[in-house]
Amino acid sequence: MSAFDLDDMSTADTPRIRVAIVCDYAITRLGYTLIIDEQPDFELVGSYENGTDALDGLSRAPADVLMLDYATNLYALDFRDLDDAHQVQLMKQKFPCLAIVVTSVRRDSNTLSHAMDAGALCYVHKSRPVLELTHAIRAAARGQFFVDSYMMSNLPSAIGMH
Repeated sequence: MSAFDLDDMSTADTPRIRVAIVCDYAITRLGYTLIIDEQPDFELVGSYENGTDALDGLSRAPADVLMLDYATNLYALDFRDLDDAHQVQLMKQKFPCLAIVVTSVRRDSNTLSHAMDAGALCYVHKSRPVLELTHAIRAAARGQFFVDSYMMSNLPSAIGMH
């Protein structure tokens, strides 16, 4: 058992969760690939540098869950002139059953709310433990919402609730 096998794994009778990745950083994609490959109930069906490639690839190899990196530069994922929220919306329009997990370096409530409003089910900051990411992927595959523990603990102050 590796350090990545710590989440609530499915039984052998459960179909594997088909996961695809969209991230413009090759090293980050490789890290996500290693995490996914270590999970017995996950299957990597695609790894894409940009959203345009993902749209094409997902048409050929469907996924249950898409991990979509919210870039620090709004145009870094090369979706021509679309920002991150529009990328989520476009993916949901083309693939309505696709569950989206957003990963990001951003920790602000605006980014979180834009991602969720656009159609993402889950949000995980890149500094969080692997366990939270794998939990988010499993939650998304079940159609459940998930927001990482840091964002949840800071959400009331981030949105002005006192």
